[in-house]
Amino acid sequence: MSKIDNIANDGFMIPVRDSGSPGLALLSLKIALKAYFTTYKSMKYSLHLFDNNNNIDQATIDANHNTYYCELCSETIVHFQHFIELICKDYLRAEHPLLAVDASTRPVILDKLLKNERVAPDDYENLKSLEFSTAFKRLCTLIEENRLW
Repeated sequence: MSKIDNIANDGFMIPVRDSGSPGLALLSLKIALKAYFTTYKSMKYSLHLFDNNNNIDQATIDANHNTYYCELCSETIVHFQHFIELICKDYLRAEHPLLAVDASTRPVILDKLLKNERVAPDDYENLKSLEFSTAFKRLCTLIEENRLW
């Protein structure tokens, strides 16, 4: 067995939302919110420095944006983006499985999905998921054209 297989076998599956688990999208949102609210703590509770009424020099303000603060900001941005991406794909997938994947290189699976035939979970998981920008544009276009909701 290859090293990749060993790593994969050591992993775990996140339960689907129907089982009461929050799912990966909500876990990403939780991580983003934790990071966001921790930024205050990382600055040692010095938000008063950013009040326009205080005449604090820019160097003092910059010094409070330490490395840990920057890490938390980055983590917030990445996980909020991940949350939005997963939610967009969930809405697209709920409308039709083909809207959330690129099945163009798998014609048999594409045909089955078009005809609403059963696709094996392994085959479906091997389809390439859409890039975030494509999923977001699809969702926005469908909403603008009153095709969703």
